[in-house]
Amino acid sequence: MDMLTADGDAFHAQAPESWNQGRTVYGGLVAAWGAAAARRSVAELPPLRAAQICFMAPASGRLQFVPSLLRAGKSVSVVGVDCFSEGRLATRLTLTYGAERDSKITHDVTPPPHILGLDDALPFPLGRFVAPAYVHNFELRMAGGQALLSGSEHAAFDVWARHGEAEGTDPETALLALADCLPPAAMVQFEQVAPVSTITWGIDLFAPIEPAGWHLMCAHSEQAGGGYALEGMSIWNEHGQRVAVARQVVALFA
Repeated sequence: MDMLTADGDAFHAQAPESWNQGRTVYGGLVAAWGAAAARRSVAELPPLRAAQICFMAPASGRLQFVPSLLRAGKSVSVVGVDCFSEGRLATRLTLTYGAERDSKITHDVTPPPHILGLDDALPFPLGRFVAPAYVHNFELRMAGGQALLSGSEHAAFDVWARHGEAEGTDPETALLALADCLPPAAMVQFEQVAPVSTITWGIDLFAPIEPAGWHLMCAHSEQAGGGYALEGMSIWNEHGQRVAVARQVVALFA
């Protein structure tokens, strides 16, 4: 995150090879940089409530982030951030921030699933899948579900995940960078290695977000056909509190 530097009304960062994901830098890092640029450009933003991200082209080399305040309401503000790669628009983010308000309504009807605890979970099995460079920045442990490239009918898995190093990082930013770290669950049904590419990714957060640590990420593919998959994910912290839900559209080349 220290690589993100201000340049007038924009921000720049050099995409590091250690965070590569095929032809592009890891999408979660682009999202984290975009959110950091928004916070540095707009004063006193409330907690992040939602992010919608469209990946339009590979983001590599020198990246430029251009934030703009789209709406500033009494409790909700919206910031747009465009990420340019070598002058070409690569990613567009729409970030929605909302201040807490008094409410009599409180409930949480989605408990975490019954899965292996941290002490029993084994390293996430990659098998024949050659992990891109960015994966090595995380620690992943399999908590349930099926392995990649297993040809299983049930395309879902549960994974304990944490950053290799996130000390001093804003918890909200760290969660954005973590939430995109798993391969698409549709890859469970693959019988051999083939490319995939996220087209859009949306994540809704439930504040407050705690400092970075272990998070349980439960991913599942809901529909697939015609070369695309619709995927969902829920994320819980170590205390069993759900802190985010995410969805993505993934292009499949298998």
